[in-house]
Amino acid sequence: MDVYGIFLRTLRRIGPPTAKQRVLVAVSGGSDSVALLHLLLKLRESGPAFDLAVAHLDHGVRGEAGRKDAAFVADLAAHHGLPLLAGRLDTSPSGIQTDMKEDVPHQDVPHRTLSDHGGRTTSLPSEDHLRRARLAFLGEQAEAWRADCIALGHTRDDQAETTILNLLRGSGSRGLGGMRLTRRLGEAMDASSSGAGPPRTTGRSGLPPLIIRPVLEIPRADLRRWLSAQDISWREDSTNQSPRYLRNRVRAELMPLLEDLRAGSRDTLARAAGLLQDDNDLLESLARRELSGLDSVNLDARHLASLPRALARRVVRIAASQGTSGPTGALLRSGTAADASPLDRPPLLARTGSAGADRTNRDSAAHGAVWAPGSRQVEAVLDLAAAGKGGQVDLGRGHVARLRKGTLTFAGPQHEDPAQKGADREPLTPEQPAGKDPHEGRKKSNKSP
Repeated sequence: MDVYGIFLRTLRRIGPPTAKQRVLVAVSGGSDSVALLHLLLKLRESGPAFDLAVAHLDHGVRGEAGRKDAAFVADLAAHHGLPLLAGRLDTSPSGIQTDMKEDVPHQDVPHRTLSDHGGRTTSLPSEDHLRRARLAFLGEQAEAWRADCIALGHTRDDQAETTILNLLRGSGSRGLGGMRLTRRLGEAMDASSSGAGPPRTTGRSGLPPLIIRPVLEIPRADLRRWLSAQDISWREDSTNQSPRYLRNRVRAELMPLLEDLRAGSRDTLARAAGLLQDDNDLLESLARRELSGLDSVNLDARHLASLPRALARRVVRIAASQGTSGPTGALLRSGTAADASPLDRPPLLARTGSAGADRTNRDSAAHGAVWAPGSRQVEAVLDLAAAGKGGQVDLGRGHVARLRKGTLTFAGPQHEDPAQKGADREPLTPEQPAGKDPHEGRKKSNKSP
């Protein structure tokens, strides 16, 4: 396989880095991220003179092995004369913090501390908590270094595994589409990572950094062969073999079984993810055409109930996230543009290029995520609209949907009733199913080790 050729083809789809842009590469020391770094170095040798820096986070769960990984990455960065932004998670009972020890030649990057971003303090953090902490770390370092984008080393194998994992979670087409080649950092973080503080803007665009995955279309085995052919070494992470993490079991047990049942299953799953992304993009664009940018959210319940269910789900999800978490909202009224064919309606919101869209993106970055209701809450809202009777649905985290006199409105925590204020609600990610009891997720979470 022509690894570098596929890498270049993928970068053309993403949009290759240009001269003077800053690319922060997340390097764990494993084969995937080491290959990504060397591919970017090779690109820079023959292409635009963009800036590169290395970010490494020791998760604090592997002791001496983790410290050796950090030393390996530090040596790698020094060998290529690259700035290193390194940190370590402290999983002590006092809380999870990262003491940033930066080694950044010719750069003025301040000392930063990463606080707990919503995960529980435990000697063996969950895979989800580590992912959130890693994204928060990368976000802080991208802000410190003023990075335009963050390059991650996810491979075609990771894409297949993600599709399987999201299928097991009961995801729709959005989750089954797996990972995107590009995504804004704020959109990639869970709602439970939210926090206060001024909006983060990095790089010359003034927007949150763009996450890019340039090796997402390359199998891991081919990356390793490419490294071996050039006598480039990497580190093996022993936690990748731990059955504690579901992804590891999917990788070690389920994927080999699928390959045995049908050769090429990894590639088939990754291709299916791409097709589902395309389908989801169409539905998302149609949903946005159902909405027009205003400062409040009022959905005509009767019209909403008349839409195809798949389209109505996305209308509710978008309207709820915009109407309860930011200044940009949406309005849907019967008797207006909503009566036209979906493809004939004007687009909802210019996601780039408008002040409202930029403000929404910056708000999302400040809070670490674009909040959206879970799938079961969305279904409950649609059932409420179809019934046509007054009532409300608890969307989680203090967000509610209310139906009054045929109009469906959404309100966030700042608008909740006094009796509801301060209620303890478990955050829900877009792909996390909520129980019929709106607090079911919290009850289960409290029982988790």
